[in-house]
Amino acid sequence: MRFSGKQTRTILKPAYLAAVGILGLASMVNTLPQTLGEFDRMGVWGFLVFMAMGILSEWANVPLARGAMSLSFAVVLPTFVLYGPGAAAAVEVVGYLIGTAGDNRGWRVKLFNSGQYALTVFIASLAFQAAGGTRSLSLGLSQLIAIAIFTVVYFAVNHALVGLWFTLYNPEESALVIWGEPAKWEGLTYLITAPLGLAVVTIYSVGGLMAAAALFIVSFVAALIFRLAFRLDHLNQELRTLYESAQALGQGLDLAAVEEKVLDIVGRLAPYDLVSLFLWDNVGQVLRAVSGLPKGNDLEGRHFRLGEGLIGEVADRRTVEVVQHPEGGTPSAGESGWQALPSKVIAPMATEEGLVGVLVLGSSHPGCYTEEHVRLLTIFASQAGAALSRALRYQETRQMAITDSKTGVYNYRFFYERLIDEIRRHEARDKPFSLIFVDVDYLKGINDRFGHQIGDEVLIQIATLIKENVRTTDEVARYGGEEFVVLLPGAGGDEALAVGERIRRSVEAHDFSSSLAYGPARVTVTAGVATYPEHATQPDELIFRADEAMYSGKHRGRNRVSLYTGVTALPESGPA
Repeated sequence: MRFSGKQTRTILKPAYLAAVGILGLASMVNTLPQTLGEFDRMGVWGFLVFMAMGILSEWANVPLARGAMSLSFAVVLPTFVLYGPGAAAAVEVVGYLIGTAGDNRGWRVKLFNSGQYALTVFIASLAFQAAGGTRSLSLGLSQLIAIAIFTVVYFAVNHALVGLWFTLYNPEESALVIWGEPAKWEGLTYLITAPLGLAVVTIYSVGGLMAAAALFIVSFVAALIFRLAFRLDHLNQELRTLYESAQALGQGLDLAAVEEKVLDIVGRLAPYDLVSLFLWDNVGQVLRAVSGLPKGNDLEGRHFRLGEGLIGEVADRRTVEVVQHPEGGTPSAGESGWQALPSKVIAPMATEEGLVGVLVLGSSHPGCYTEEHVRLLTIFASQAGAALSRALRYQETRQMAITDSKTGVYNYRFFYERLIDEIRRHEARDKPFSLIFVDVDYLKGINDRFGHQIGDEVLIQIATLIKENVRTTDEVARYGGEEFVVLLPGAGGDEALAVGERIRRSVEAHDFSSSLAYGPARVTVTAGVATYPEHATQPDELIFRADEAMYSGKHRGRNRVSLYTGVTALPESGPA
């Protein structure tokens, strides 16, 4: 049986975690008699002090995107010199387990980290012995060289074991992110902690255990101050990002531009492999995915009702939801696509007026989203909700200004502006375009017989039929009364004539009475076609030519489409 790369990784990931964890802890158990012998020689009290120092070093670490900067090696190194590799591994492992007792890492990851810390100490110890090092408080040149080799091997093994784990869990990640960036920060950490560990050994040899502990306490306080400064700088960057995001979102009213800004800013607040923006459709009463990254993600085009699925539930409750499989954990059976991502944040966007939408982030990194990420995304979701709400109101207002309230198509004023724009575009690209003028046959008779309400319903249905029979790039507008116009960019006379004929046949075949309590069963239209620049070079002239072609069809019996021919005096210019 052959396994795919994904299936192989699925098997290797837990196997690797377990193998490293078990092998490392087994090595600790194997060296236990030797370690107990060192306690008899050096005293348990000193070991317990170093154990406490190991725990404190974990509490003073500075978290990074991959791992953390910690004082732990400054404790491991003197413990190794004084008590041997078994005790050094115990200090590292116990310090890690107690120091991280309150986080959300799974037991598999804690087993792996415990094992890899122990393995790292034992492998570095072998290199130390091979270099001629001895566990002596005398720090001669040969001993310093051996300690330097111990440090380099410790760094290399630790980096390799953790890097291989990240590679298995994130095969799509670049080598720079997995190996390069962490190596830079870890290297800086060892450049600081290795000399500090040597200083602890020196102070211990001169002033004893309490003097060494005092030096560590000073270093611990300095690390706490650095951690606080780092934290304050991080908070300052967060506040600056939120301020800049509020400024950026407050400057635009174009909905598409605001959506793009929201996705751009989210990437600066939290990592993601997938982000999707849902907006609330008040008419359809659903949340619709309007934009997202990467393009073509499995949330694209999806919609959810309130309470439907995780996204609908978040929108209904209006509270942020964080879903995190612990590091080393796996998604539930049956989950796929975005649901299978081990880390997800779903944040509602709302204003005092109501729900605006939902922001969805997902990451392939287990345990990716920290409390800081969630806090920032919660604040930003409120900002984004307000900006999107303004853009939506602006779009609705603008749409009302350019839309015919009765039929839902564009009004004449907007159409006239588009016609002028199309003429300018033709001058730049030298492409023709055509105009169809559509008139409903005998609408006055329908109004007189059935009432204006039925006549209005007929106009609405005809407007819908026209839109269904043109391209998405074509513009449909109500000219006035029972007349409609259609602008067809890039279409010549023959093509426009075919479109007009398609509209005519669609209207003729439509059963209007099926959706009316009473009224006409059949209605027809007459249409005229004119092409720019073949028939006219000015907007009013083109409208007049199409209108004249339409009236030509009226004179010939109605329910037909005609292409403009002939020369006629023109009316005065200007929109109606």
